[in-house]
Amino acid sequence: MSGEKRQQQTRAADAVREVLEAEAEVRRKVDSCRQAVETELAAEQERARRIHRRAGERLSRIHASCERTVSERAAELRLLAEQKAPLIEPDQADRERLAAAVTILAARLTGGEHG
Repeated sequence: MSGEKRQQQTRAADAVREVLEAEAEVRRKVDSCRQAVETELAAEQERARRIHRRAGERLSRIHASCERTVSERAAELRLLAEQKAPLIEPDQADRERLAAAVTILAARLTGGEHG
């Protein structure tokens, strides 16, 4: 083999080696990027889980607070209704007057003859 041919082969081998080294370097960088992305993704997923957990806890506290407020207000209204309720029961005459008033009102609302 001539010296020139040998030089061409050496240059070709060097070029192939450089390409292979470059390819290996690219693979290392891609792997490094992939690992960085996976690490960042895992961290963001954990952050999302924490946010979701905190939101659920806050909603539970708000719900419990609303339930307490509604219960307290209902108790206040029941007490107020008990305090304002008539202290005497209607007698038979009161019940009869009420029934007559209901009959008259029903007739008026339905186009009946009471007037």
